[in-house]
Amino acid sequence: MKYPIRIFYLITELDIGGAENMLFALAQRIDKNKFIPEVGCLKGKGMVGKKLEALGIKVKYFHIEKLWHIYKLANIVSFLRQGRFDILHSYLFHANIIGRICGKLAGILIIVSSIRVCEREKLYHLWMDRITNWMVDIEICVSKEVKNFTIEKANIPEHKLEVVENGIPDSFLNAVTSHRNKKAHSLVIGTVARLSEQKGIKYLLHAAKRVINKFPDITFIIAGNGSQREKLGDLSIELGISDKVKFPGFRNDIPELLFVIDIFVLPSLWEGMPNVLLEAMAAGKPVIATDTGGSKDIIDSSINGILVEPGNSEALAEAILKLLEDPAQRQRLGESAKQTVKERFPIDKMISKTEQVYAQLIKQRDANFVM
Repeated sequence: MKYPIRIFYLITELDIGGAENMLFALAQRIDKNKFIPEVGCLKGKGMVGKKLEALGIKVKYFHIEKLWHIYKLANIVSFLRQGRFDILHSYLFHANIIGRICGKLAGILIIVSSIRVCEREKLYHLWMDRITNWMVDIEICVSKEVKNFTIEKANIPEHKLEVVENGIPDSFLNAVTSHRNKKAHSLVIGTVARLSEQKGIKYLLHAAKRVINKFPDITFIIAGNGSQREKLGDLSIELGISDKVKFPGFRNDIPELLFVIDIFVLPSLWEGMPNVLLEAMAAGKPVIATDTGGSKDIIDSSINGILVEPGNSEALAEAILKLLEDPAQRQRLGESAKQTVKERFPIDKMISKTEQVYAQLIKQRDANFVM
């Protein structure tokens, strides 16, 4: 094995998100004595791209924004050939498929993809994954549930799947605690999510109506943007709770936002390994999440959080009311949640396991050359 190894990370976009944050952490913290990371983005420059560039990490933007931009794939192939990369590691569906095809055409010997969600809506994603999987050496899954789902639904062989869970840096916890003097007086229920069908926010709003009827001073904060923003706002008006539900939009100050939240709720219909759930737990917040995807890998119900059935607003409401009525349990769950993240999900563990995957693939490649 000859170091340093050149790695090209390809991702669909570089705005703030779970996959983007994990790529940033990996490129930032990977052992630079062994690996030289560069990053490519199918779309234009986002906030994470700017942060990478500020660290001195090279970022290439391919500006593939529309379907007819497919002619630009030739630019990716040319770039990869000139870069003489040892490994191509892709994130998110479009980058996964494009990365495989362009990587093979460019002659890259090791190709890695990341699977970050149990995709239950866009089933063609599973089909595309299956028919192009022969191009990939390993697909990294963010949770055991994602791995099991991929085996069952996409029919990907188990030997081509490796679990590497997300991690949270200590610096995130430090950022949360720095806002201790900004806590609001009234109790706050909150979530941070892309406002799409997947995240199940409408069930949280229905639950909120029941909670507000019993605790009229409560406030709900639903942070994030997405295709359902207007629809969800209309639903809050229809339910008569719009004065108690705040939609602040996209927030880049998640540590500050988490500090003012008393109970964090993630009502997703399906998930992968929700990074924001780990962040809320790292902040010492009692969490309620749906029993789906990687959430069930993180939460031991009633020990370090509460799991409820997906798509069940009554169950959500009951769980929220239970915690509102029991401050001691809120504190106990929050402390246990924080300890769980500290022990099981440190960022260094994610980095180390990913480096081990790379090392094993390089070892296999070198053995094949010898043969």
